[in-house]
Amino acid sequence: MQCYRLTFTEPLLCSKTGTDYADIESFVHSDTLKSALLVQAFQVGLSKEKATDFLDAFTISSAFPFYNNHLFFPKPCLKLPINQDERNDDNESKNNKKFKKIAFIEAESFFAILNSKQLNGRKDEFYDKSGKFLFHTQQNSKDIIIYKEEEVQHARINGVENSMPYFTSHLRFTEGAGLFFLVHWNSDDYKKIFESALALLGDTGLGAYKTVGHGKFSFKQDEKDFTGLTPTTANALCNLSLYIPSKEEAEELKKDDHKNILSYNLVKRGGYITYAEDSSKTSWRKKSIFSFAEGSIFPHESLKGECADLKPCPDLKTNDAVTHAIYRDGRALFIPVFINNNTHGNN
Repeated sequence: MQCYRLTFTEPLLCSKTGTDYADIESFVHSDTLKSALLVQAFQVGLSKEKATDFLDAFTISSAFPFYNNHLFFPKPCLKLPINQDERNDDNESKNNKKFKKIAFIEAESFFAILNSKQLNGRKDEFYDKSGKFLFHTQQNSKDIIIYKEEEVQHARINGVENSMPYFTSHLRFTEGAGLFFLVHWNSDDYKKIFESALALLGDTGLGAYKTVGHGKFSFKQDEKDFTGLTPTTANALCNLSLYIPSKEEAEELKKDDHKNILSYNLVKRGGYITYAEDSSKTSWRKKSIFSFAEGSIFPHESLKGECADLKPCPDLKTNDAVTHAIYRDGRALFIPVFINNNTHGNN
């Protein structure tokens, strides 16, 4: 797998709902990133007929935060195996609240959890200032800030009524921080177009409010190697991307013998069409779909996911319609997990 780091030169705005720009994500989901790459690939020469070939050529993770040389993955839906030597019954309630607040875990600790190995994490020196990031080792400062969430006031003016204020939020990454994602190549045929599209996406902007300069970044390949960190003996899987199961996979996951392992969160995906051959359709809403969130735990089956078409239904009054597919790629990047009694369940 290849790893790409995105260093943002401007604020990033990715809405959780696709419509509410005050409620934002702290990372970029894989389907958003892949759809944005497809749009830019069209601009660098990819033909519309090759769109599915381009999407089939690679599987990507969601883009998660990094801070200097520390890469963070989403907290898996497992009980965190914190070192017993650090336990203090008097502070157990306080510690449990601390663990629930964690959103991202540094790579070495993340893979330790997937191997059911114990890790440190009781002391404040293992956390950033927000408490959402768990480092693998104690840090020199408890005041580390990876990003700031800033609120901006705007005024809606229509020239007739009085102006109406509204608010949006965005992320501003601190120096040395940004997002990274992993790529597994199923075919090398589109690597050149992929990197050209990624470069153009950095110039154009990722997320919302691109017209005012948001979401611009530079990128580079990271040399960090995760080989040897995944379990050699596995009985489960963890997804690093949003996952939309195929009908066959969904039926398999419903089986009773998988219920003891299956542990997940769901996220609703939808929003407005951001690219259409007919520009008047960019104000249309896509269909919505539920995906398994990153960090969910699945039985050790052969899972892949599917690419869903969220093309909206035709307008009932005018019979006007979007004539091309609106892809939401739910094919996920999975890594093996070994679960025992110390990690089964959730904090």
